[in-house]
Amino acid sequence: MKKKMLGFALLLLVGLAVVASGCIGSSSSQTQTQTQSAQETKESTTQPELVIKIANYYAPNHPVNEALEKVFKPIVEYRSGGKIKVEIYPASQLGGEREFIEGVIEGTIEMCVSGNLWSRWAPQVDWVELGYVWKSLDQAYKFMNGPAFDMYHEFVESKYDVKYLGSFIRGWRVAGNNVRPVRTPEDAKGIKYRVWESEWIIKTVKAMGFEPVAMPVGEVISALETGTVDGGGQPIYQIYYAGWYKYLKYISLTNHVVNPGEFWINGGVWKKLGEMKFGDETGQDIIQDAVYATIQYINQRLRDEEQIILKKLEEDPNTEVIYDVDREAFAERVKPVHEEFFQKYPEAKKYYDIAMQIEP
Repeated sequence: MKKKMLGFALLLLVGLAVVASGCIGSSSSQTQTQTQSAQETKESTTQPELVIKIANYYAPNHPVNEALEKVFKPIVEYRSGGKIKVEIYPASQLGGEREFIEGVIEGTIEMCVSGNLWSRWAPQVDWVELGYVWKSLDQAYKFMNGPAFDMYHEFVESKYDVKYLGSFIRGWRVAGNNVRPVRTPEDAKGIKYRVWESEWIIKTVKAMGFEPVAMPVGEVISALETGTVDGGGQPIYQIYYAGWYKYLKYISLTNHVVNPGEFWINGGVWKKLGEMKFGDETGQDIIQDAVYATIQYINQRLRDEEQIILKKLEEDPNTEVIYDVDREAFAERVKPVHEEFFQKYPEAKKYYDIAMQIEP
């Protein structure tokens, strides 16, 4: 921690020095030439040895991309002395979630911030997004940044050349639609509801009473406009930042799923980072520390903003926020899905049991 704080202090001092030198200016052409020469020498000695492209599907102004720009990128580039360069690609610029995950697996993309779509490659991990699994967001956070490292090592890293680095918790997923207020499973009947491409979220949403329609997140707004779907679910701040609320008349606080936001890196890149030395630390140390700092920033921003966004939605004349949701009724409906999952993937049950021992 002392090393990080010292690093940020030095970074601030360097920035102030640059600003001051720009304000003072040069008193002669000789001074200007010397300054340009020094800058050129510095640039030539800080050419990156590794460029890390980090892909995600969040809007550019979303707290995730804000954190990547303000926390992750400065830490990595400063502590590596410019030897590692970070390039951030928001809003699915490098493809949808499936595409950029495949890019990380294949090594065409160095890093990504994804959801739990890794379950397409390792279905045993899909239980973390079953309906009404978690008792609290803190319980989910502690698991995803503790025992989850072993879980992903067993089911993902043992098969694919990738490395899991940790997760922030995106919050409770709520249910929005433009048909009617949803308070009970009976209210959900007949509502075409967008879900991501996962067998188990499809079964979960169907058990809750909706008619699930699987599609990439980038297609949701056009699907709402055309009536292909009547609604969909996201954490409340994501509904706001992605602009979904403009198409969803009713937002029910079902709190049915906790979504992790996961940091992953290509295995070959991770190995190369381990070979890069920066004093008494490696590139791996820098990246892992930067991920942890970014996770903390995101978690705090999302918790701080959730109530603010709820108030904005309440004040929107075209949006009705439904608080009196019968969550117990929904939770009862999805219990058979839990049972079916662990019957199919009994090897995953040990991680569920570990998670349930964590204090909510």
